Amino acid sequence: MTDIWLRFADALERHSVAKEWARLAMVDRKLAPLLKLHGPKQRGEDSSYDLVAAAHQRAMIRMQQHNIELQQQLQQQQQQQHGLRAYHQTELMHQREHRFY
Repeated sequence: MTDIWLRFADALERHSVAKEWARLAMVDRKLAPLLKLHGPKQRGEDSSYDLVAAAHQRAMIRMQQHNIELQQQLQQQQQQQHGLRAYHQTELMHQREHRFY
């Protein structure tokens, strides 16, 4: 079982570092039934299991950080769009004003 845990830990690390979220989700889906099958373990009971747990936690943190970055980028784009719309409306108003002269 040690080899399986180590392969899962490696896959979790590789895919989360590479931001390969679809592959990470696939690994997570394959890992979940194995974790249920083997039941909860105490920390230190199985070092390779501990490696998987730690790798999984790091992968989830990376994913959360990526989500925060995406949210920030989206907010920035929305602010830029709002600014561009306001600029565009101001330009239209100036064009209309100059037509009347």
